[in-house]
Amino acid sequence: MREALLQMTKLKLIRPLTEGYRPAIAVHVRLGDFKAPVTVAPGTRVYNTRISLDWYLRVIQSLRSHLGELQVDVFS
Repeated sequence: MREALLQMTKLKLIRPLTEGYRPAIAVHVRLGDFKAPVTVAPGTRVYNTRISLDWYLRVIQSLRSHLGELQVDVFS
C-alpha cells in the first residue's frame, strides 16, 4: 500500500517528507462544533460533546513516554 502511494506521488512532494525526517503526530482537536463536556451520572449517554483538552494532553504524554520525544502538530 505504501509503495503504491509513493509511486503515484510527485517526487518534488516526497523529497521534503523524507529529508530530515523525524517522528511526529498530528492531533485534530474539534472544539467549535461540539458542546463543552458536562458531568453526568455514570452510565448516562452524552452526545455531541467535545473531549476535554486534558484528555488530549494525557494521550500525547503517554505516546511520548512510549515512543520518545515527538513533534506534535495540533489542528482545530
